[in-house]
Amino acid sequence: MTPISLDLLSENIHNPQTREYFKEILKSYYHESYRSAVVMLYTVTITDLYLKIAELALDYNDQKAEGILDKIKKNKQEKPKDTSWENTLTKQAHESLKLISLDTFNNIEYLKQKRHLCAHPTILNEKQLYSPDKELTRSLIQQMLQEVFIISPLDKINTVSIILTDIEFKKKRLSHLQFKKYFTTTYINKISSFHQQDLLMSFWEIVFYCNSEKCKDNEFHNILFINTLLENRKFDLTQFFFKNKRLEKKLNEDMIGILITSILNKNTDIYPVLDESLKNYIDNTIELDYNLQIVSIFYLTSITKNEIEIFLKEKLFNCNFSKNDTFSKYQKAEVYYINQLAATLDYYDFNDLSNEVIIKFFISSSQFLYADERFDACVFNRLNDFSEDSLKMLISGINSNSQIYGRKKAISTNLLIKEKMLEKNPNFNFEIYNNFL
Repeated sequence: MTPISLDLLSENIHNPQTREYFKEILKSYYHESYRSAVVMLYTVTITDLYLKIAELALDYNDQKAEGILDKIKKNKQEKPKDTSWENTLTKQAHESLKLISLDTFNNIEYLKQKRHLCAHPTILNEKQLYSPDKELTRSLIQQMLQEVFIISPLDKINTVSIILTDIEFKKKRLSHLQFKKYFTTTYINKISSFHQQDLLMSFWEIVFYCNSEKCKDNEFHNILFINTLLENRKFDLTQFFFKNKRLEKKLNEDMIGILITSILNKNTDIYPVLDESLKNYIDNTIELDYNLQIVSIFYLTSITKNEIEIFLKEKLFNCNFSKNDTFSKYQKAEVYYINQLAATLDYYDFNDLSNEVIIKFFISSSQFLYADERFDACVFNRLNDFSEDSLKMLISGINSNSQIYGRKKAISTNLLIKEKMLEKNPNFNFEIYNNFL
């Protein structure tokens, strides 16, 4: 059997400092300086454990880790030459923090014995210094690599509660992009693929099956965390959903809409790997709800502009939004779902299409009340993003619909639109749009 490459394995070392120190270990090993390699290996192992505990204390406010660091610092101040703090460190890393298993603790103790033999002038019967052989040295190096160095401290603690607390604190302080960057660098990139899967399972259940007030208050940012995790995942989705069947238990109909707009549309590789019973449930729910039909982008074989245009023409642009239409109640688009559709199109950088969706929805308003609601909820926040062509479509549509230009708010809203158009084109001819003016 081909031996594991120490060089390749070392690329997964968690701490950058340890990664640099490890190069010295390998250098000694490759130059057949096995005594030096073992001495350095023990030193780096103790250092790495200390760095892991410090990371938990400083970056994640772990109280147990802080207590261990305080105890070690006090010991070193009182007895600068005493090395018993090393024993405290490994023992607490195992017993208190569970950073290492009992087997790993024993392996470190064995490494310490070999380190003492290599570092101290112990003369053997043959009147020679002790020297470990190549096989033992390699075995010790590989052990510490796999059991200590490549392990993230976050893999060993209750990260879910820490992240939930952090989300609560950061959600109003960070933009969406800042949020994604922070949680990627602080947590997601620092944990193993197995831990990532545990996190996805936990947050999936929090979003889709937790009904507490706190879960609902943080729903948007918990979903944002899920999507950030999925974007940076180190694991296979097919295997994940195959192993975690309990995540596929039946959702209520309200949550199907959130699953579609917030997860499936942004991660189109999830739907194909879901259990057939859950897929059938999603399909049947969508079939009965026109609003779910118009947002279900994830069904497309590819997310291209051409595919999206065909989808919109079929599901939306050829439909009549008038209250007096002959369509069933399921075929009336609602403000929430139109905004969700537009947000999905923005996510894929189809901003011109998202603006078209919003404008056509607004100019199809069949009542003053609908026009007011759709302008406030859909159009207003997008005015700055409209191109000259989009604004021209908007002005022309208003000019042709008495339910929009005849309402009381038309004077103020049309003035806003006019200002935006003049910013784009100071010479735009408004005179041909009599009803708009």
